[in-house]
Amino acid sequence: MYTLNASYAAQGNFNASSTLAPTTLTVSQATPVITWSPAPLPLGSMLSASQLDATANVPGMFAYTPSAGTVVSTTGQMVSVLFTPADTSDYTTATKSVSLTVTPGPVALVSPSMINFGTVYLGSITTRNVTLTNTGNAAMTVTGPFLSLVKGGNSNEFVEVNQCPKSLAAGKNCTMTIAFVAGPFYSPQNAVLSIMDNAPGNPQSVALTAMVINPQAMLSTSSLNFGTQKMGMTSSTKPVTLKNTGATALTIQGVTVAGADPGDFLPSSACPSSLGAGLSCTIEVAFKPSSKTSRSATLTIKDNALNSPQTVALSGKGN
Repeated sequence: MYTLNASYAAQGNFNASSTLAPTTLTVSQATPVITWSPAPLPLGSMLSASQLDATANVPGMFAYTPSAGTVVSTTGQMVSVLFTPADTSDYTTATKSVSLTVTPGPVALVSPSMINFGTVYLGSITTRNVTLTNTGNAAMTVTGPFLSLVKGGNSNEFVEVNQCPKSLAAGKNCTMTIAFVAGPFYSPQNAVLSIMDNAPGNPQSVALTAMVINPQAMLSTSSLNFGTQKMGMTSSTKPVTLKNTGATALTIQGVTVAGADPGDFLPSSACPSSLGAGLSCTIEVAFKPSSKTSRSATLTIKDNALNSPQTVALSGKGN
């Protein structure tokens, strides 16, 4: 907005004085001119500076929607820009939207993107499937052998069976089977399945992990016979030694007595919740018959050994 002042002075023999008449002139802000012609890109590619390269006839800043790094998943992708001029007194903000030229191409979708085989026992073989889907609009070339070890980590125990065709049509999917062969390695085992193809983002990756355990529970006896004990009186205790002969910790989840006469046998465990490799602990059992008859029950030790639970037959007679 500007103020203009106009003055008038009398001419000739007129008896008049000069005058001053101020007025206001409003000047509108100019709209910047945006020039933009994004480069074509294949379906499934990410937006980059080749597409987000608008210019303006005055200095300023550009903000794009969607932003750089966005994956173009449709042939009808629109992009927009908001231009903010450096001189906001004389220029307004401006916007422009254009349609991208998206060329045909394959798009790879891998599911799942990570597989945790969990905790598995030494010597076991566990399998999981990976599905590869071509969500693009052109055939996808898939390379790789039918059978191979999966690398990319600290393990050689993951094996891939590639059941995908060399050319996967648009809209189709195929399966890759991953087997984990549990060897004697007791730290977390990791690898990365790399799926080689001609789609954007090649190679497609699936993180693999597994944990191998080998606890082995061994009992010093499979039965305890308390003989004859006076009814209502508690006998001296008899021990059962539990030893972990495996290579990883034995988790002890519970020590119970069940069976015909569980109330007549009194267990007392000195075992920790986790028994390290090569270590042992003791469970003491006493007998207190409630009847002048033969009594029996089973001491049960639940743990994480493959042959869990461990059992000890208990017997005695009241008199």
